[in-house]
Amino acid sequence: MVSRFFSLSFLLIAALVIGCEGGGSPPVGDEGVGGDRTDISSSDNDSRDRPGDKDSLDPKADSTGDDVSGDVTSNDTGRDTGRDTGRDTVGPVPDEPCVPGTACDDFDPCTYDDTCNEDGECVGILSEFCVDEIDCTDDYCEGPLETDCHHEPYPGWCFVDGHCYKEGAVDPFNPCMACITAAYQDRLVPDDTLFCDDGNACTVNDRCIGGACVGSFMVCDDNNPCTTDMCVDGVCVYEPLEGPCNDNDICTENDMCIEGECVGEPVICDDQNPCTDDSCDPFFGCLFIPNNVACDDGNVCTVGDQCFDGVCQPGNTILSCDDGNPCTDDICSPDIPGGCLNMPNSNPCDDGDPCTIGDKCKNKQCEPGTEKLVCDSGNPCIDDVCEPGIGCVPYFNNAPCDDLEPCFLDDYCLFGECQPGPTPLVCDDNNICTDDFCLPMVGCQFAPNSDPCDDDNVCTRFDTCVAGVCVGEPVIDGCDDDDECTTDFCIPNGDQAGCGHTAAFFCRPHIVIDWPPRAATLMPDPETGRQLLVTGHIETYSDFLGYWININGQEMMTDPRDGHFWSAEIDPDTGEETGETLHGYRMIAQQGMNPIYADAKHMKSLNPGPEQQYYSSFTDHLVQSYYFSSKWYPVDHANPQNSMVFDGFKMFLGKEVWDDNDTSTPNDIATILTLFAQNLDIGSLIQNPVASGKKGWCKYKVNIRDIRYGRPAIDLVPIHGGLALNVIIPNFRVKIDVPVSGALCPSFSGRASASSIVIAANVMLSIDGNGEPVANLQNPRVTINGLDISLDGIWGFLLNWIIDFFEDRFARMIEDEFRKVLAADVAAAVQNAIKGLALDMEFTVPGFLPGSSAVPMRIKTKFSTLDFRPDGGVIGMSATVLTDKNVNNSTVLGSIGRASCFGPQEPPLQMPRLGEIELGLHDDFLNFIPFALWYGGGLQFDIDPSMLEGAADQLAQFGMANLALSIEFKLPPILSACNPSGALMMQMGDVAIRVSLTMAGRPLEMLLYTTLSAEARLVVETTPEGVRQLGLQLDPPLLVDVQIAEMDGGLESSGDTMTKLIREMLMPMIVAQLSGRTLASFPIPEIDLHAISDQMPVGSKIAIDLKSIIRQTGNTVVSGDVM
Repeated sequence: MVSRFFSLSFLLIAALVIGCEGGGSPPVGDEGVGGDRTDISSSDNDSRDRPGDKDSLDPKADSTGDDVSGDVTSNDTGRDTGRDTGRDTVGPVPDEPCVPGTACDDFDPCTYDDTCNEDGECVGILSEFCVDEIDCTDDYCEGPLETDCHHEPYPGWCFVDGHCYKEGAVDPFNPCMACITAAYQDRLVPDDTLFCDDGNACTVNDRCIGGACVGSFMVCDDNNPCTTDMCVDGVCVYEPLEGPCNDNDICTENDMCIEGECVGEPVICDDQNPCTDDSCDPFFGCLFIPNNVACDDGNVCTVGDQCFDGVCQPGNTILSCDDGNPCTDDICSPDIPGGCLNMPNSNPCDDGDPCTIGDKCKNKQCEPGTEKLVCDSGNPCIDDVCEPGIGCVPYFNNAPCDDLEPCFLDDYCLFGECQPGPTPLVCDDNNICTDDFCLPMVGCQFAPNSDPCDDDNVCTRFDTCVAGVCVGEPVIDGCDDDDECTTDFCIPNGDQAGCGHTAAFFCRPHIVIDWPPRAATLMPDPETGRQLLVTGHIETYSDFLGYWININGQEMMTDPRDGHFWSAEIDPDTGEETGETLHGYRMIAQQGMNPIYADAKHMKSLNPGPEQQYYSSFTDHLVQSYYFSSKWYPVDHANPQNSMVFDGFKMFLGKEVWDDNDTSTPNDIATILTLFAQNLDIGSLIQNPVASGKKGWCKYKVNIRDIRYGRPAIDLVPIHGGLALNVIIPNFRVKIDVPVSGALCPSFSGRASASSIVIAANVMLSIDGNGEPVANLQNPRVTINGLDISLDGIWGFLLNWIIDFFEDRFARMIEDEFRKVLAADVAAAVQNAIKGLALDMEFTVPGFLPGSSAVPMRIKTKFSTLDFRPDGGVIGMSATVLTDKNVNNSTVLGSIGRASCFGPQEPPLQMPRLGEIELGLHDDFLNFIPFALWYGGGLQFDIDPSMLEGAADQLAQFGMANLALSIEFKLPPILSACNPSGALMMQMGDVAIRVSLTMAGRPLEMLLYTTLSAEARLVVETTPEGVRQLGLQLDPPLLVDVQIAEMDGGLESSGDTMTKLIREMLMPMIVAQLSGRTLASFPIPEIDLHAISDQMPVGSKIAIDLKSIIRQTGNTVVSGDVM
């Protein structure tokens, strides 16, 4: 419509308008109307434009084109130059002549200063700058100067770079630029509604965009990495490539392009293990699944080998190598080809000749024995001869014999039978108390008589034969010395024949320790420290107070006034007497058990003479103990933390425990975290559109969809201060859509893939003020490996943006989402995994000996230290053992502490890190086990006498029977390595043993106290239920001493005999019951993975396969690998 309107206006103006000579006429013709530009150099008009209305192509036409002589709007006032310009004026003609000399308007835009001349004509001065000789501009002047002239394009025209363009006309050199006067008249502007051709046969959908002709490249993509995709003259050409490629199949390798196809060689999954079925999984790659087929364990000596759990297990049958030769030892050795080895032996054998004995193998042959067969028929009247190859042959003889008639001698053989001899037997037993004679077929008989005799015993009289024995009557009261504190006796014969006297048991001295009391537990005194003064006295039945006392090797005597200990003070540094007197024995207490051995003897026993033997029996022996330490752990059920040993239980977990890189068996911590990683939903991280923008007038959005990836996996590696966590997401792939809105704006699509996305973070571990482990996830970072993006026809800048998006923004999105959604879960999972290592274990320690009670116990722990390094993590726990009280002794301070053996403060245990799992047990923690056994009443029991092998028979020799024993530990057994050798010793002080028996039919009760010390070892035992336990086993005691503290029953006169029997017979039997026994045991801690995460299978655990037990400065370390 615009072009049609302008053409019509032009025709009207051409017909009606008169003005400046052609300068103001708009261009006419095809160029002016058809849309092409009009060049001013080709115009036939003069150099002046025609004045007129700027809103019309024709300066004299109105906007409708109906009135060519209408009003003209002008600023000219009818100016006249007074000279002929040779131009026709244009515009309305004045109705009346003008007034000469006055200003007027000649209606000529190319004149100025119009003035009425003398003739009454309006004449203006012609401007030399008015006409620009451009057809499409309207020229007018407001003065004589160049700056007073104006040249504006006519409406519907553009004047650009010296060229005229009609409305809608297109740049001939750029079909996407056109004259749009609504926008500009001095420049061409992009017109994206125009159609164009970019001249490239390999583009489609050519369209004007921002003033340029843009086409979309033809998409030549056969999705084949083995072809080069290109467009040639508008046709897609796919040429085969050669070289490496990737067929995206993890079950192939060495992928190569062959004739346009990516062909890979199948991956050979062969672990060289016949006990696994090898296959390739499209998601996981090579899998090696254990089987149970027959196999060969490499040992020719095992038969029936079979695979189990991926390992060829030896068969239960041993290869038979029997060669049927008794003169070879048939063995199977795996180091010998064929296995069988038949080695010559020297075993007894049979050479087939009955006359040889002791046949022996030699050089695989049976050699005849050097001993000959003795043929003996039992008949002395026959000579038995062995004939080679035959055997024994009898021959008669006439040798002497015995016809079994004892009353005649010199019998002889005749025809194989024994004949009676001629000589009578003489019977005499040289006993005056028997009558001697020979009874036929019986022999000599010695009949008792009642004749007088002499028994050669000075302690008897009136000797008479009784039952063949000379018996005298005892001399009544012949040895009584009228002293109630002596036991009187008579020695019947020998050099010391006659009466004797010894001290009675109840009259003997009795050593009493006043301080410390029996079964005491002590701490250093604030003033005297470890120095103790052992005080005591002697109690005697008689008035004799003159006694020597030996306490732990130091001699002292008793005060004759009251019997208390009295000694010279010894300087502990010099060992010399200080000149001061002590009422006791000064003792430097050692950590652990401190035994007190005391012996008392009468002073007169030291004086030679007849009374020496008598007074030598006035003795006593004491055994007593106390425990000493600066550290005690009281048992407190209400507040178990008060009794916990700091770092009492340590656990070292090597790299294999955290991550063995094998998810087929749930026996590592990483397997738990893998379950959390599998909950990672990367698809939920994408909020479409991920980006949007504008290019020219095209608006675009970027959407990501169909996110897929393989099963996530976890790598967990110990580092300094914690664990390095890697979440590996394999085979990541997405589809990308780029919808574009706008006329002729293309949309794009494609895909992106990555070989893996790795989320890495550090889990730093610490312990809070409540003793709970804390895991903090730090520095999460995401790496996208092997990124590959393929988009069809994408704009270059947008492709780069998408690559940047995945490498940067998308990675940050995963990092952010990991922080928001999973960081807390992963940290909590690691935190819970650590927490799950804490021990809160209830178990029962069986009875120490038959008859003793089982004691239920509970191990309670609390985290104390964490020490993580690249080779593994050490988790330290404060630990205690709790049980209910069932003992009467309420003065024991608690379980004893090592207290660094009263030396310099000992450094913390450094785990040797020899195995993948190690358990460190501090001696203070181990001491809780025997303490709890004692505290729970497990060390008060009766001993079945039948356990004491041979005890009944040995006691019967001394007229003793009906033995009964009961044992009560007054103090708990303790473990201590505070000794020169550093060996772990089990010390048992003040063990009370009550003995009940009958002697000569009379009851006897005794109370014994004993002190024991034996080396202790930590051993591994397996219960009948298959539970593996750590036990405290005792070696034969190195120190045993016993005191008979009480004896009742009226047999006190037999005290010496009883003491000897107790020391030499009974105590070794009791001690033998302790040797090699396990005092107490507790289950070996295991890590229950199901308790940490219910997603783990029931029964999945991490257990230690024990390799060694190591002692290290007050600690026992159990080292091993993962079972």
